Amino acid sequence: MDSQTTRATTLPLLLGFSLLLILMGVQVIQALSGIRSMREDMQQIVEDKLVKNNLAQAMLSSARERGMILTLIYYEEDPFERDELTIKFSNYAGSYLAAREKLRAMNLSPEEREVLVKLDKQTEQGTPAMSRVMSLLLSDEGMNELERDEAMVLIRDIAIPAREAVS
Repeated sequence: MDSQTTRATTLPLLLGFSLLLILMGVQVIQALSGIRSMREDMQQIVEDKLVKNNLAQAMLSSARERGMILTLIYYEEDPFERDELTIKFSNYAGSYLAAREKLRAMNLSPEEREVLVKLDKQTEQGTPAMSRVMSLLLSDEGMNELERDEAMVLIRDIAIPAREAVS
């Protein structure tokens, strides 16, 4: 083979090989870009789930604490301690509502929206009972025996089951 034939064959081979390397490089860059994009999407999904989970846990914790505080107020004799417990009771209600509103503002699946609607219904059922118990517990003249029994029935039969349903 002469050098001209070798050169004529070598040039297309070098061009083909170079083109192949360039195409492989482009393919690698596209694959890495796709992997990065998928990683970012997965990270966003995980972060959304964590935020939703944290908000749900805050709602659950607030509901539990309110139920326990209601019972503590029932048995507390010291009016100053009752006032402090009443403030905590209200703060937990605010925490529950804030977490619920943040959750509502998020992009929720239909199943998550359905659960939130059920929680709202449970809250609507338990709130009047809790309000009635609070008004009985915090009345200026104190509770008579009939009101004390009514408060305990409301706590036991309505407020606590509604709180547990939120769980």
